[in-house]
Amino acid sequence: DEHKYFGANISFGTFYLFLSVVMSISALPLLARILIECKLMSQPVGILAITTATVEDLISWPVLGLCLGLASKSTPLYILWLILLILGA
Repeated sequence: DEHKYFGANISFGTFYLFLSVVMSISALPLLARILIECKLMSQPVGILAITTATVEDLISWPVLGLCLGLASKSTPLYILWLILLILGA
């Protein structure tokens, strides 16, 4: 059954996009703690890791807002408002 995991009123594409975005969001505080404990925060590899995780999160959160707007079958204006709200937070 196609809607076994995500309900009959949500398309598979929306569910797949939501799942992909949620899995890509990183745990920045945990990453920072690991890098500090391993004394890698000031090393090039630590700086690269925390920078890329931050940039990735800055991209993922607005996309997650788009996914939520698509899942709720909202108007395009509401989806735009949701993305702007997430970007401003």
